[in-house]
Amino acid sequence: MTRRLVLGLAVAMLVIMAVTVTVTIAESRRMPEWRTLLATYTAVNQAKIVQAKRASKPWTFDDEVEHSVVNARSFQYSADITYDGPTIDTLMIPYPPQVVYCVLLQKRQTQTIVFVNYYSDTLWQYGWVLHSTPTVVGTHEMDHALASLGCQLTRDIVNT
Repeated sequence: MTRRLVLGLAVAMLVIMAVTVTVTIAESRRMPEWRTLLATYTAVNQAKIVQAKRASKPWTFDDEVEHSVVNARSFQYSADITYDGPTIDTLMIPYPPQVVYCVLLQKRQTQTIVFVNYYSDTLWQYGWVLHSTPTVVGTHEMDHALASLGCQLTRDIVNT
């Protein structure tokens, strides 16, 4: 009886360990949500990702700066209801973002920067939102915006 109990517990522990290892490996290979959102944007706009950096000061990104919301499909409200409204303008984003990725894109001969931000009010709203900017790469205004966010994009890549 004792031997059977020990054998049963050992089998149960092996099954639990196998499931845990499988889930951990699968989760580590999953593309992060911000990369999925960015991949969709680049595919639609026929752009190539040149460089992506995480901003060290995301709290400086505010709604006063002109960054239009391009894709808010992954932004969610409570009860896991994905925002899928007809107009993105009605979206009330809880500023400032908790995470900001500055992404340099190449489309034909033009370089642009988009921002992929994670917003959360820690209760009801959360998710990734992609912002585009009308500002040209390499201008004083863009350099200042990137510096204030702490985005360290490689200088020689930005100025090509």
